[in-house]
Amino acid sequence: MQLSIYAIPAILALLAKVVIFFYARKSGTRNFLTRLFVWFLVILSLQNMAEIALFASHSTGMTNPVGGSLYFASVILAFSMLLHLVLILVLDWPRTKFQKQLSWWLYFPVIPLELLLWFTPWLVAGFRINSYGYTEIAGPVYFLFELFVFVMSLGVLALLAYGSRKSELPWRKLKNRLMLIGLLPPLLVVLTVMSLQHFGIFIFNATVTFPLAVTFFLIVTSYAMHQHRLFDIQFYIPGSKLRRRKTAFYGRIKNMIAEIADLKSISDVINRLADTLSCPVVLVSGKKPVVAALGNAQYMANVPRNFLKKIDHIQVANEISSDNPESFQQMKKYGIAAIVPFYPYSQHVSGWLLLGESFSDQVYTSRDFRVTEQLFEKMADLFLDKILNMRHQLASTAKELTTIKRQELLTKSQLAEAETELASLKKTNERLTGNQLADSTSIIDTSEISSMFKGRVTLLSRDKTLLAILREEFPQCVCYTGPNSANFKKQMPADVYVCQVTDKTADNTTDKTIENTRGKPSQSLLNFIVKEKAVSAFLMFGEQARHWLQQHREKLTGIIIDVLPEAANKQLIFQKIRALRLLRNNLVSEYNAEYPYVNAQLQSRESLKRACYFVETGESIVIESRDNHEAKSLATTVHYKTRLDEPKTDSPEKSLTLVNYSALVVMEQAGELDVYLDSLAESSVVINFTVADSSGHEFSLDIKEKIIKRKNNTRFFFFTDKTTVTNIPAQVLKLTPLTQRAHDQQVLAHYYVLQFNIQSLEHRYLSQDEMTGVLNSLADITLAGLRSAIIEKMGASSGSTRQEDKLFEDGGLPTRALDEYVADYEKQLIIRTLKHCGGNKSQAARILGLRSNTLHYKLERFGLLKKNN
Repeated sequence: MQLSIYAIPAILALLAKVVIFFYARKSGTRNFLTRLFVWFLVILSLQNMAEIALFASHSTGMTNPVGGSLYFASVILAFSMLLHLVLILVLDWPRTKFQKQLSWWLYFPVIPLELLLWFTPWLVAGFRINSYGYTEIAGPVYFLFELFVFVMSLGVLALLAYGSRKSELPWRKLKNRLMLIGLLPPLLVVLTVMSLQHFGIFIFNATVTFPLAVTFFLIVTSYAMHQHRLFDIQFYIPGSKLRRRKTAFYGRIKNMIAEIADLKSISDVINRLADTLSCPVVLVSGKKPVVAALGNAQYMANVPRNFLKKIDHIQVANEISSDNPESFQQMKKYGIAAIVPFYPYSQHVSGWLLLGESFSDQVYTSRDFRVTEQLFEKMADLFLDKILNMRHQLASTAKELTTIKRQELLTKSQLAEAETELASLKKTNERLTGNQLADSTSIIDTSEISSMFKGRVTLLSRDKTLLAILREEFPQCVCYTGPNSANFKKQMPADVYVCQVTDKTADNTTDKTIENTRGKPSQSLLNFIVKEKAVSAFLMFGEQARHWLQQHREKLTGIIIDVLPEAANKQLIFQKIRALRLLRNNLVSEYNAEYPYVNAQLQSRESLKRACYFVETGESIVIESRDNHEAKSLATTVHYKTRLDEPKTDSPEKSLTLVNYSALVVMEQAGELDVYLDSLAESSVVINFTVADSSGHEFSLDIKEKIIKRKNNTRFFFFTDKTTVTNIPAQVLKLTPLTQRAHDQQVLAHYYVLQFNIQSLEHRYLSQDEMTGVLNSLADITLAGLRSAIIEKMGASSGSTRQEDKLFEDGGLPTRALDEYVADYEKQLIIRTLKHCGGNKSQAARILGLRSNTLHYKLERFGLLKKNN
């Protein structure tokens, strides 16, 4: 058996298929499409074997050649498999379960054709010898084979043409175009041979030309299926639209490569890269990402760090869809098209560049990736240089750290003693916190906070940040723009109002915080505070709060009001509010600002309760107290709490008869007392009762008493506890001395501290030690004595000499130049600010409104740098 020269194309095609088979297996791409391609390759290899067998039979002159039926059988099956391949490539079949079932119906026409071919002469009746090969003898239904080939060819061409123009992804369009180009030669051969045979021309035979055309198609198809980064033939067509667009894109990348070293920061590089690639970009380095402000970059930055640490080479989403589905799903979830690692195995300089989904619209060919990889290499070098500079700085600071560690070892022995002392001080502080009310930051014992009613707090401001902070501790806190708000007027009074005072609130300009005001904007807030002083306390904040408080200090006297420091933290805000609420609930100050009545303890609360009960039942009251002011304050409070007559605008002094509130009742004082009573009362009566002085001698005393104009005609008598009272038609109410009421002392002390702050230019608070010293210095604590002691202590602590008075040391003209005075003031201000910030220069610079390098310069200029360090 000899082979004809015409068998060489079939032999070469068979060898080429073997090479393509090993290429496909080596590429590493494993999915249903590639597996179907391998079976397609096997079927076409059987066709080549049948062609070789036909040419071998021709050399022997056989009329019934070997391989004739196999040739047609392989052609029928190959066309069905080709349509299946194209459907998967163009339409990404099967996406649904129905499509998966439908795809197998593509092979349904193959079954009857194969049966007709192998078991009947109806499709191919036989073969006849021509000059160099065989030609089939068409059977009665041979037209079915021709129709099958024509429909399959037309369907394949239509699908590839559709995919070349309508596919959403550029790389998928490119695959369809390559397959369309590779498919044209074999389809042209088939259609030509079938057309010529209809006209009786059998010179041009498919067995010679078809293997070479199919081999070309398989080479192109294998490249398109197994390679992700393809070449685009349109780029090599001069004047094409794609060539112009790609050329501009490559130009932008080259320009960025040339200019990347001049960019000032990594953030600038990322933003420039996002603009060049027209896609969102995120650089993840360590815990904090550097994000370009484009698209969904923030969402991309949420990708898990553990997932990124596994990536050590450039990874493109559409290239790993079948080989690594887990990573593909992670990238799709966060909208990432590609990940570029920078030094992934380094613990200090590792980073990952995340590129958004629109990256694949620009970069998909092999040339695109070569150009962009050059850019990524340049970026990696830039990042490494910057990190090396940081390492140099770290090395220089390492030496300083060694010195600090040595100092740390020297202080460790002292630290244990300090910790022991600190623990002791903490216990002392916890014990004193519950009793010390002068300092509003330690107003209430922490153990009582959870069990006590937090009270109603209202915010009069537009500050939403402060509202959120207040609601952490006071969930029922509400916010209004100002006291004239329509909704606010419908609300119940709050225990504490937190009021904002702004620049516009403090002057005559229009105030947006307080709406519908008349006259000065500050007048509305002032009127509201004065009106609600009996039921509420007030915490002011804002830049102009203290100035506003001093501006209206006369009208605000006696009101429970405090100012929040500008740099207040959460805990200080909460403690201030608790302190004000405690004062408001336990102090009656609206009737007498200098000597209020305090009922924080059980004894004082019971005294007020009994006095109100006696008055409401029509009984007269004799108050025994060594503190005249406290007795008068109690009587005034009871009068207003129980009075039934109108008008209420009458002052307590004109509504009450105050009988003997002197220190000791003696006969010689009766005349002075009568004169005092006559000056108060328009009409009076004489009451005769017997009293005894401190020596036990009894004497009779006539006292004129004013009859209070009220329905129950209550009368008040005031005596000291040094006097024995007999034959008095009244109930006796003995007050516990203030000396024995420690909690009442603390409440009053804090009240006097706030009143001092309102009336003075200073705003400070007594510490626990200072408050203890004041109370211990008083042998017999009374309202007047405590008030005087607190005011004296506050005045002494604030300093009698102001800073501006110290500037003129000789009391005359300045002795130095203006710049020297300014420098001294700057130095003191910087020292105070640094102490407040605990030596933190960055925080101090922000408070002073300076740059960090400017503050460093001033520290060096004033000789403070070494001391500060």
